[in-house]
Amino acid sequence: MQRHNLANPRKYCVKSRGEPASASIRRNLAPFERPYPKNSMKYFHRKAASFFNIAVLVFASTLVFSQKSHAQFFDFVRAIPQNDSTGAPLAGGNTTFADGSAFVPDTDVARSSKWAWRSSQGIGGILSSLGPTSSTPPSNTKELVTTVSGLKPNTPYTVKVLYWESSNWGVRAGLTYANGTRTNAWFDTNSTAVVSADLLPWKTLPSIWSESGRTLYAGSLGTATANANGQVKVFVHDLPSADSNTRTWYQGVAIAEVIAAAPHVVDTASAGTHFSRGVHAQALADITIDRGEYWVGIPKALEVARGAAIRGVATGIAAELYDWRVRNGQARPPTLQFLRYSRDFDAELFMGVNMRGFVQPNPAGGFLYYDTNATSLATAAADWVRYVNHIVPTYRQGDSITNSRDAAILNSLTWSSTVPGDSFDTLLNSAEPAVPQVKYWEIGNEPTVGTTAYNVSNSYTLTATIYYPRYKAITQAMKAENPNVKVGPTIIDGSREGSQLTSIASDLSCPIDFVAYHPYERMGQLTDPTQLTRYLGSVWSRQSQFLNGIKQVLSDNGRDPSATEYAATEVNVSYWDTNDTEKEARMAHALGTVETVFTHARLGLVASHYWIWPAHRYDGTEYPSFKAFQNLRDHMGDTLVSTYAFQDIRLYITRDSRTGELAVWILNFSNDQDSTVQLKLQNLPTVQSATLLRLQDVTAKTTLFSSNLASDMPGGPSAHVDWTSTDMTGQNVSDMSLNLPAATISLLVIEPGVGSLKPTFVDQTGEKHFGVTFEGLPHASDVRYNLWSSDDLVTWEVVGEAEPGEVSITDNRPANASTHRFYRVEAVNQ
Repeated sequence: MQRHNLANPRKYCVKSRGEPASASIRRNLAPFERPYPKNSMKYFHRKAASFFNIAVLVFASTLVFSQKSHAQFFDFVRAIPQNDSTGAPLAGGNTTFADGSAFVPDTDVARSSKWAWRSSQGIGGILSSLGPTSSTPPSNTKELVTTVSGLKPNTPYTVKVLYWESSNWGVRAGLTYANGTRTNAWFDTNSTAVVSADLLPWKTLPSIWSESGRTLYAGSLGTATANANGQVKVFVHDLPSADSNTRTWYQGVAIAEVIAAAPHVVDTASAGTHFSRGVHAQALADITIDRGEYWVGIPKALEVARGAAIRGVATGIAAELYDWRVRNGQARPPTLQFLRYSRDFDAELFMGVNMRGFVQPNPAGGFLYYDTNATSLATAAADWVRYVNHIVPTYRQGDSITNSRDAAILNSLTWSSTVPGDSFDTLLNSAEPAVPQVKYWEIGNEPTVGTTAYNVSNSYTLTATIYYPRYKAITQAMKAENPNVKVGPTIIDGSREGSQLTSIASDLSCPIDFVAYHPYERMGQLTDPTQLTRYLGSVWSRQSQFLNGIKQVLSDNGRDPSATEYAATEVNVSYWDTNDTEKEARMAHALGTVETVFTHARLGLVASHYWIWPAHRYDGTEYPSFKAFQNLRDHMGDTLVSTYAFQDIRLYITRDSRTGELAVWILNFSNDQDSTVQLKLQNLPTVQSATLLRLQDVTAKTTLFSSNLASDMPGGPSAHVDWTSTDMTGQNVSDMSLNLPAATISLLVIEPGVGSLKPTFVDQTGEKHFGVTFEGLPHASDVRYNLWSSDDLVTWEVVGEAEPGEVSITDNRPANASTHRFYRVEAVNQ
């Protein structure tokens, strides 16, 4: 039996002496120090033929924000002329001449005296105005009106006009009819009321933000109230008729209902939506062991990847010249080391397969591809699968290798050299635990990007024609070796590398179990706080578009997008080149990183790998994003219970299905505006403990530029941003006003406790045993329960156990008429 000296029992006890009828109820309010792992306990005093009930706390739930009315998420409405160039009606037509006369646009031409319906341009077509010659302005581009329908009658909406911009382009628009006088506002990139459309928070979004050097922009028209028929009219025109060279490409309208701050009801007992723990994963690199990243950067990344996922062995474009068998002749951690990482940090390993070729040193410096044969690459890939998923699980060091192929593969491995410390195992030793098999295998990396960054002098890219047969040969060889592995292409996105994805998707015999893609953002280019706030608020829109583009390619080629998994195996909200710069070190980057993680959870990705080095690779400076990853690791859970957005606030409530822990994540994207939320929760379980954590500047007011700077950065080293902690246990978290300082991440962690306890006696082979029934922790699949007993409230021992889901425990010893006994119930994570 387990025996512990526990001098401070928590709250409720049961005392028993002799026959149960003589027992009485008592309460002990002395605190009990909670050990790790997390647990929750109830103490009660037993009494015969009576029940000691502890009421379960049930709370109403609402979120009330301090802000006033606000337009939150926009819907995209295409402008479609009522007729085509022949006068035939167009489906969905919503745009005509504002004066009521018949509108028949010109055909798909660049220059015309009329509005032209260019169905091949933009998103499903645009309305173009550009004079028929460079010296002749258009003569019949009268004012247009687009009628947006299907709105809530008599409801205010924020309205923006959408147009394409290249050079010297723009649009004239307003919410009132200008009677053809061109007096409504002109919008171009010099207008303060114009932003790029990808910076808007979207609900139904445009399919693209840019094409062929053109960018989609949004001009603010203000607020309009929908009429009794649920319609808003937008009036559009071009520049004065004297101008023949300023182009208008009118795309449509962005419209969002103006929503007042109102209660947001959350049922914390709802089933919620499961998401993969891999969404807060880390990309690693097989850095040579003589570099600082190996000793600092990789351990730091692994620290926050625990329980999620990792990417290796060679990652990024380095995979496209990597020979896993010989490590390219360099002192790099080999495959088995990454398998051990996966085991030791409980992190799913994604592996990258070379589909371009093997290299050798170039006498002139750098490397040369010496073998780019698809058959060679397919053989190496199949051998890699066999090594990882068959040889390593089957053999241990010292075993006799009787299979000739297995022996040949092991004999081909060169995983040691004369470099100090470069002596790596090829098999596990006899005493260590097994390593996980690898399920996800990425094929290649970004086919339109060359390998010149790694000094490969004969670098080349993969056109669709080259890509298709290589992908097919490699994946078929891998599947022949192990049909259970999952294979998929690794592309930047469905736009830039859509032809490569199409080439394999169109062949339904090509296996595509998942698609890996790299949805890099560009927040690092911004320095203005207003732009940063706007950018943070639109992460969901851009990430949704990345994924939608890939799904569209699959759908267009006869595949079911819902039958395919997706992984963002490289992602960085500021861009890949901001690694270990002051831009990665600031609070804005941490906010964007967390918002990206939750976005990918909402989108259902199987993994999302941060690229790269969440802490400084050499000196280990813990950036705010590293700090954020620490608590994503510990408190993100795997179930999304609720999401909420209002102005610059994003709120996510999650639950851990193993422990039942609830976490309320609140992000404030504003640089300088604090906010307040009145938080109430419905059907909250019994609260064992509650803690409010906040990632903020601990030395001054937090802004988006608050930073933890490394020693090699201007102004560094510094350590201004860290988590603060406030114990909320005992407070009424069912009705709590939370201040949300600007540019901070707030995290309320609620640990559930055992609910109502009911003492009882159980007859076992003619003897009475004390027992207890109780309400187990809801949504907690890995929690087991212990019944502890003590004669003196100092030394305790476990006298009964219950597995997850069970709600009763019995003392394994019979009741004794001459002995006092105290009992408690403990919930413990397995």
